[in-house]
Amino acid sequence: MPVHCHRARSAVGPVVLAVALSLGGCADVTDEQFVARLEIVAPDTALLEGHTVQLAVRAWDIERRLITPRRLAWRSADTTLLTVDSLGLVRGIPGRGGGDVTVWASAGSGQGSDSVTMHVAVHGELKWRVAVGPMSILGGPAQGPDGAVFVLTNNDPSTDLARLVAVAPDGVVRWVAPLTEVRSNYPLVGLDGTVFVVGQYVWAFSPTGTMQWSLTARPPEPVKNIPDLHSGAVGGGGTLYAAMGYDLLVFDGATGDTLWQGPRDDDGGWLLAPTISADGRTVYIKNTGDSLYAFEAQTGAIRWAAADPQPGRFAFGVGPAAGLGRLIVPAAERLQELDTLGNAIAVGASLGLGVSEPAIGPDGTLYVQAPQNFGLYAFRRPDVELWRVPGLRSRWTWYGGPALAAGGVLYVAAIDGFYAVQVSPSGATVRWRFPPDSADSLVFVGAPLIGRDGTVYSFTSCTNGEETLPCSDEVFAFWEDKPVEPDSPWPMWRHDARRSGQAHR
Repeated sequence: MPVHCHRARSAVGPVVLAVALSLGGCADVTDEQFVARLEIVAPDTALLEGHTVQLAVRAWDIERRLITPRRLAWRSADTTLLTVDSLGLVRGIPGRGGGDVTVWASAGSGQGSDSVTMHVAVHGELKWRVAVGPMSILGGPAQGPDGAVFVLTNNDPSTDLARLVAVAPDGVVRWVAPLTEVRSNYPLVGLDGTVFVVGQYVWAFSPTGTMQWSLTARPPEPVKNIPDLHSGAVGGGGTLYAAMGYDLLVFDGATGDTLWQGPRDDDGGWLLAPTISADGRTVYIKNTGDSLYAFEAQTGAIRWAAADPQPGRFAFGVGPAAGLGRLIVPAAERLQELDTLGNAIAVGASLGLGVSEPAIGPDGTLYVQAPQNFGLYAFRRPDVELWRVPGLRSRWTWYGGPALAAGGVLYVAAIDGFYAVQVSPSGATVRWRFPPDSADSLVFVGAPLIGRDGTVYSFTSCTNGEETLPCSDEVFAFWEDKPVEPDSPWPMWRHDARRSGQAHR
């Protein structure tokens, strides 16, 4: 039997057609629609040059009912900086210097329209900066799985009071947790998002800031060990390895239960950051001024020990960089290379007290900072120098080092600013610097962190001598889009953005 559908007019004016469906029914389809109000929905109002953001709209009719506009026009005020297509996809045009551009959406003449100002950022542009309190002079920010960045502040260094601060990817402080017996240390993050701090005490927090467990009772010490320079590493299974001066303790990261304890050192030499092998079976821990030890990760049995090339000379806050069948060990003034059985391969020349942890390139090149006139070095191996670059000197290289991104971009925290340099076998050239004006300086001390989306993080400090230089106490985020160098076995200080200390995790 034939179906008869008739034209009708809605209460608000648009013409409605009753259309026969293939199954014999009818459906209403709006022929024209009056948009009384329109609003642009922007997931973000800033984007990096060469990248895109998808805009959308919400629209209402005169009876305040949500509707879908049938005719929608998009327009950019400056197509040399930013374009927008018919579906609302905006794209920042690279190489134009960036800036603000207004984008309009309109449902038609006399109907609803809206506009939004989009910012096109350039590489290295400041994304945000936030002051959270007096910053540490050592270490670096860590990042959790959801993009949150964690830093430690030194509220009162004279009483070892600190705070663990969680900052969202947009620069908004999420939560703050007070700590005791913590000073120049650093946060590290497990695969499940648990945040650990190893000082004279040990703390574990959930990603939302709830304390999960803590260790606040310690054995008696010959001389009270200050909480500076204690460090840790966290394995893929959640095991926390804590180097705490006199004590080397290993915890179940979920419960805080002690799994095993290393030999007690009456000289307080367990002060260097542990490194976990890629397979999780071995943990390498340096006793400063003594030897590098290889422990069986599950039981604590010592597999071997390799003597320090400078016995009695102390280094702090840096651990072995592992990868490509080699261990690169920062000693007090020089680098030492061992194989994974503890056999010595090479020892480099003195670079001055305070050699950083190296970043390792895909071809095995070692990128190292030292606090002398030549701040950035490249080595084929510790005793084979490729080049050095003056002027990229760091304020403190212990608890730090450069970070290597894809395409040979190296990020460096230096005494006069934060740098992105392009490295090659013959040297390095500056891509960008902050502050952008070469006449301005700012002391950066936070080991560079390459975030999950390519954003680069660091921090400044005015805590210990930096106040004699241009300084601040802030966390910084810079616009970038380059991921961590995927073929690097050890791309940044403590290996990754979580500062896990485990190779290839």
